[in-house]
Amino acid sequence: MIYSRPILPVSISILVVALLVYTVLLQMFISTMAEVNSVSVELSSVSKNADDSMDLRKALLQSESERDKLSSYILSEDTVASFVDSLETLSKSTGTSMEVSSIGVESSKDLLYHENLSLRLSVLGSLDGVYRFLSLLETVPGGKLTEVYLGASEDITGKGRLFRTSVTISMLKSKNKLP
Repeated sequence: MIYSRPILPVSISILVVALLVYTVLLQMFISTMAEVNSVSVELSSVSKNADDSMDLRKALLQSESERDKLSSYILSEDTVASFVDSLETLSKSTGTSMEVSSIGVESSKDLLYHENLSLRLSVLGSLDGVYRFLSLLETVPGGKLTEVYLGASEDITGKGRLFRTSVTISMLKSKNKLP
């Protein structure tokens, strides 16, 4: 029993020190796990943003041909004259004659980089030719017929009754300055 007295306080002290070390290590482990969790959340957020940007890049690459096709429907300063020439060729192919009565450009606050180009055309020809011209004009990509007036005129040329039609077609035209 002589030995049991000093062993009990030493055992209790070792136990208290062991509990203190355990508590400190547990606190360090909990704080380290909290840091790991916050880094994991941040990493998953960055990974999601990277996935979203990759999806956006894929969508941009996949839609390139559609965007090119869509932009081909929009006239530029350089292509307005060739568009009018193609309309004249179209009228000749239907046996009608066409004149451009007026050209108007209208800006809109809804369109940042484009404006509406309106062409008023005067078409003269047989009823069949005028009808074919209007039918073909309706199929022009990006074009929209806004006004059509049909009027008859007398037999001037001996070719039968001619019809004078006034038609307005609207197209999108890109503004001069793009960003």
